[in-house]
Amino acid sequence: MENHAEALNGLHILVVEDEAIVAMMVEDMLLDFGCRVKLAANIKSALSAICDHSLDGVLLDMNIHGQLTTAVAEELVSRSVPFLLVTGYGSSNSDPPVIKTAQRLQKPFSRRDLGRRMAEVFGANGGAAT
Repeated sequence: MENHAEALNGLHILVVEDEAIVAMMVEDMLLDFGCRVKLAANIKSALSAICDHSLDGVLLDMNIHGQLTTAVAEELVSRSVPFLLVTGYGSSNSDPPVIKTAQRLQKPFSRRDLGRRMAEVFGANGGAAT
């Protein structure tokens, strides 16, 4: 687990999550890893954060207040910002391509699972986001 923290230390991570208790729990885990964390509870604030901040990665809930986060995922892809789709839902044939092909972290997840998946998807990026 310490290897995960080492790989993630100092990364700027946006957490897009509409459930406050889940967002706080994830924020605590990320702070333990040494990440710098920004929270967004809706699609508008997520898009604003993506435009206004240099990010190394995003933890993106698939469904925010009943809306798919497709627009956020598309913006991240257009800016080459890696993201993990954090969801309790499985993949569906009706999902938009950007959602269907996204790296996923299945809810519920443990601290170890979060660190491992983040290190796989964000760690090698090493702050390359713009």
